[in-house]
Amino acid sequence: MRILRADRADVKSCAALDHFYTTSYAWRFGEQEEGGTLSFALSPIRLPRRARIPYPKPLDHLMADLETSACFLVARERRETWGYIDLRLQGWQRAGWIEHLVVASERRRQGIGSALLERATRWAVAHHLRRLMADVPTNNHAAICFLQSHHFVFCGFHERYYAEQDIALFFSKDLP
Repeated sequence: MRILRADRADVKSCAALDHFYTTSYAWRFGEQEEGGTLSFALSPIRLPRRARIPYPKPLDHLMADLETSACFLVARERRETWGYIDLRLQGWQRAGWIEHLVVASERRRQGIGSALLERATRWAVAHHLRRLMADVPTNNHAAICFLQSHHFVFCGFHERYYAEQDIALFFSKDLP
């Protein structure tokens, strides 16, 4: 497998990947106000049955992302695209926002996402960024676990962030 800077042909194959995910877990988000204190809690819950979840972000902007992204990388073997990562630069924060990190469904859990993230992290460090950021819907348990296993920490949320009005959880990783 090779990880390369994406070109226009790669973007078309990236858009053609299966972007859905399946899960048996989601994260329940709760808030409580008591005595002037507002408390939030996140806890994983088991769903009654495995669910197939559509990707929460539109893909019609991928070609524009290629032109405006700081770092758009593709993982491929020969002519087959296995995954991609799209990193947008937030200059004033010196942060890289992961817009998309997608691996073909038949290639998941084989280290491809980790390899893409590692290469994007090296790019970010070389460009003097201070942190990487990612947003994840509460029902994408696998992505939350993936980010946590790569030393990302929960740093906030936004209700009704996605088009379907789902809650986004934000994760951050400080860079050396």
